Amino acid sequence: MQVLDKVDYAMTGIFTFEMVIKIIAFGFIMGKESYLRNPWNVVDFIVVFSALLSIALTKVEFLSIIKIVRIARIVRVLRPLRIVAKHRDLQIAITCLIKSIPVILQLEMIVIFVLMLLSVLYTILFSGKFNYCYTEHLKWSKRPISKSMSTKWDCINFGGEWMLKDFNFDDFGSSFLTLFCIQTLESWVPIMWS
Repeated sequence: MQVLDKVDYAMTGIFTFEMVIKIIAFGFIMGKESYLRNPWNVVDFIVVFSALLSIALTKVEFLSIIKIVRIARIVRVLRPLRIVAKHRDLQIAITCLIKSIPVILQLEMIVIFVLMLLSVLYTILFSGKFNYCYTEHLKWSKRPISKSMSTKWDCINFGGEWMLKDFNFDDFGSSFLTLFCIQTLESWVPIMWS
């Protein structure tokens, strides 16, 4: 048996003992102050129950290869939420965060709507303006001339390739993506200077 397994069994034993004491003190379901009436205790119960289920299923050899054991072990990720259940200030902060999610989503919908409007406007204004003539494959003497080419046909006649930059405003999707990248400050400098 590995050291981590022993620590896991000890922690599960302590958590189970604490849960049993609370159930004895408050009752399991019945009553106003019962154990499962508190949402934080429900999280605690799920974590402890999944740990006990994981230990029980690993002890039975033919069940240890089944995926449900792995799923029960994944629920261990919720163990840090037990800290939240112990501290009232953290409970208030998490509750406020959860209650603010609808307002944040409404604000995000407004931002997406504005980005959509700007995408349409910038597609109209800047469609085709971010194209350039690629002449890296040509001889050295022809490169400086490619800087003065501004139309697709001049570039093609010269022997270059008419290329489109990664971030452009040629269609709605590209405009939206470009504006989103500028808004999040991800690679906005090359976009602004192109």
